Amino acid sequence: MDNFRIYDTMFRFNNETERPSGVWRRNQKFVHDAYFWKILNMLKDEGFDVHHDESASIDMATKKKTGLELVNMVYPKYGYVPSLLLAPGWSHVPAVALALDAKASSISSLFTGKVVMDVDSAEGKADSIDKVKEFKDNNAISSRGEIVMWPMVKVGDYKLYYSAMMAANLQYLAANNNGIPSRSPSNKDAKITGLCLADGSEVLPDLDEANDYCNACGVVTAINMNGWKNWGNNTAVYPSSTDPIDRWINIVTIFDYIENNFKLTFFQDVDDLTNYRLIDEVVSGFNMQLNGLQGSDDIAGGEITFDHDENPIANILNGSIKFHTKIGGYTPAEDIHNVFEFDPTITQNALEGGGE
Repeated sequence: MDNFRIYDTMFRFNNETERPSGVWRRNQKFVHDAYFWKILNMLKDEGFDVHHDESASIDMATKKKTGLELVNMVYPKYGYVPSLLLAPGWSHVPAVALALDAKASSISSLFTGKVVMDVDSAEGKADSIDKVKEFKDNNAISSRGEIVMWPMVKVGDYKLYYSAMMAANLQYLAANNNGIPSRSPSNKDAKITGLCLADGSEVLPDLDEANDYCNACGVVTAINMNGWKNWGNNTAVYPSSTDPIDRWINIVTIFDYIENNFKLTFFQDVDDLTNYRLIDEVVSGFNMQLNGLQGSDDIAGGEITFDHDENPIANILNGSIKFHTKIGGYTPAEDIHNVFEFDPTITQNALEGGGE
């Protein structure tokens, strides 16, 4: 009997049946009751045979963490901060996507990341482009932490989940930009040979379909414009939120990068003495980092300040100080307009000049 664990949950697959059955395990430290029951009920609606178990998500016999709980072990064990979470072949199940999003919002209780997930393109789900929005809306796919893909992709004879390809594309873009995830993945080469549904049937959206049925509801797809390109800049929160810090993929990823880097840089100052040296070290040091990102055109600008009004003496005596950082990012040029006008004076001047 094989096990598959997601965040605070575990269910077992019975090899003799097509549907899984087993036990859900909840870690009460990280998951709110409403969120847990939402995930549980969604799995039941999908036809999963599950029942609730109040025990923790850590195996009590071996004391070992499994599944997405292992994400919290990546940084302490390897020194790397996970920036993208994905589960190709599973993230199109809405309950799994919710679990991924919950984990990405609090990695090792300190860092944040984003989820790259798929919309289910199986028969009866989003099996045509005009059904993408309905599937997204009906399955609570609406977080700024979710980068949503539709449909599946093909590379030669191989059929792959788009989330796997997009995650690789995002990391490739960052790697070619000194590891800084400030670039939009849209209109970049997708390194695929086509799109298809879960059953393998070909999908070939035109530009209007990609814009109106996918991008307009916060879903990324691909178009063939002299080669296949990723197409879409919005996270799943769009169009519910049009705030730049929520909707644009490159803005949410660069903010994660900056916030996580702040924590990595100044974690050493936690429990140090709260004095002017500490405050100056944080303000001066982080402003230098922000100036560097501005100089490389990864952000438009940024500044960290220590505001005394935000730091009453009662908070300081209680061991808590607060800094305030403002950042301006470059949004993608999603629409470029050019008004073409016929100017007869140019023609007249050319003709008159030619006759002299």
